[in-house]
Amino acid sequence: MTHPAVCSYKRHWAWYVGWFNFLGEVAVTAAIDYGAATTMMAFAALTFGVVPTALNTFVLFLLIITVHGLLNTFGVNLVNLLSGVSAWWHIVGVLIIVAALWIMPTKHQSFSWTMTAWHNETGFTFMPFVFLMGLLMAQYTYTGYDASAHVAEETRNASIAAPKGIVMSVLISIIGGWILLYSITAAIQDGSEAGLTALNATATGLPPAQVFLDALNNPTMAKFLLFIVCGAQFFCGMASVTANSRMSYAFSRDDAIPGSKLCKKVNPRTGTPTNSIWLCIVLSSGSTSPMSPPCCCVGSRARNSRRARGTWAGGAQSSGGSRSSG
Repeated sequence: MTHPAVCSYKRHWAWYVGWFNFLGEVAVTAAIDYGAATTMMAFAALTFGVVPTALNTFVLFLLIITVHGLLNTFGVNLVNLLSGVSAWWHIVGVLIIVAALWIMPTKHQSFSWTMTAWHNETGFTFMPFVFLMGLLMAQYTYTGYDASAHVAEETRNASIAAPKGIVMSVLISIIGGWILLYSITAAIQDGSEAGLTALNATATGLPPAQVFLDALNNPTMAKFLLFIVCGAQFFCGMASVTANSRMSYAFSRDDAIPGSKLCKKVNPRTGTPTNSIWLCIVLSSGSTSPMSPPCCCVGSRARNSRRARGTWAGGAQSSGGSRSSG
């Protein structure tokens, strides 16, 4: 028999965990879509000569996240179709990028350099903190297996499909993600401090884009790889909005967040929690606004701060590195 006090603590912990999850989903949606905007601006810079700025990147971010909101509100069947496309896009895209980065460059960094090189341009000097900031890139993995749980109610044969999705997302991230990140790092052509600083200050605003240009020595192929990354991040942001809205919807059913009465409503025409979707869109957009508190948008503003934008090398990454594959 469980003591009543234990049950009370369980309810408290469930509330705390729910709020951390809710805020984390809002932050990760903002980070993914802002990352997509940053990558697309780099693609536009290479293809059309557009100069990336903080303003046009933020405007593009708002456009992307709004499209994701509209897709999740009205295009349920389209989202389902695009989710299937997304899975193959990520798998085939990673294979193409990895193959290109190992076949086309004339040289690669050593295994030792790739795994141990350290370059810090975060503006912080306390190295344990910088190291922990570098680990933030891996937090995107949580979106993958977390999403499988949040959309379980809408999944066919959920008792098998949802756990399988959780396990597979972790395995694919561990294996495929590590291979991708290792390949991009090893393809950096100038591993000196000066070279990494120059890479970080690339006019594209995105160091991995400059890695593609330098390593492949083929602008057309570099643009193609960057296009793959753009698509992957767009799909990832779309899925993040879906998971975010389902999490807030579920939390609202327990009356655990302000406005729960509205957020737990389901649109009878589309069958989607429309209010929850747009709550997440508004909060994610606000957290990335230049007027929001610094702690809410460190991942986004770091990309547009010459002092804070970091480049990652080997086992450590400085703050503000970009995710390569959604």
